[in-house]
Amino acid sequence: MGLVKCKQCGTRYSKQAWICPNCGTGRPTISNLWGFFAVGLMIVVAIQMIIRQADLPQQTSLSPPSTLAAPMPKPTPAAPPQQISDNETLLKQEVIKAINKASRREKLRVNNVETINISGLINVDIFITLKSMWSEETFFLEMDSALVKSCQLLAQKWPNQVRRVIFFLHGPVVDKYGKEDTALAMKLYFNMSDLKKANWEHMQVYQDLLNLVDDAELKPFGRQIAAAYCGKKNNAELSNLFCGRFLRPR
Repeated sequence: MGLVKCKQCGTRYSKQAWICPNCGTGRPTISNLWGFFAVGLMIVVAIQMIIRQADLPQQTSLSPPSTLAAPMPKPTPAAPPQQISDNETLLKQEVIKAINKASRREKLRVNNVETINISGLINVDIFITLKSMWSEETFFLEMDSALVKSCQLLAQKWPNQVRRVIFFLHGPVVDKYGKEDTALAMKLYFNMSDLKKANWEHMQVYQDLLNLVDDAELKPFGRQIAAAYCGKKNNAELSNLFCGRFLRPR
């Protein structure tokens, strides 16, 4: 029977014993050696993985690898300010030209056309002065061409660019000293959504157009004009919506 020597205390004991009878130290076996080897191998692999991870470029968990990232869509470029300005300038020129061509220049004057761009849609302010008139009753008749032609032009040529059209209508007045002058009579508001629906082949008179007025601000002078106009039975029937809405006491 062979003997082995304990590595801890030096006692010699039988090979058939697994532990030293003197100090209790276990005798190394092949299975134990394989266990130590496996643990050591795992430690070495873990150290190598840590070293490789440290050498990689840093990336945040929220950012995907650049090779897999989808390209961001390019935003649609907005119209340059100069282009918008040019369009509004052309619009002003066209409106003034249409009014002057359709009206009697010696009696009617286009004071100004202004545009206000609000979120890509334009409000058009048209300032018109009637220098003289036959009577308060004929004020709209003498404004006929200026109102109809400018609204028709805007509705047919700029239906998607214009949001609202506002007319500032001035007429002749005489003050208490007998001095002749002009003053603002009224402001008429038209929505482009209404003007686009109009049948311009059949709407060539001011009576029909007045029924499309969305809102109106009548000055005392303008209220006299509207009262004289709507006082005629034929006008009251043709412009029934306008006369019914804006001649009520406020």
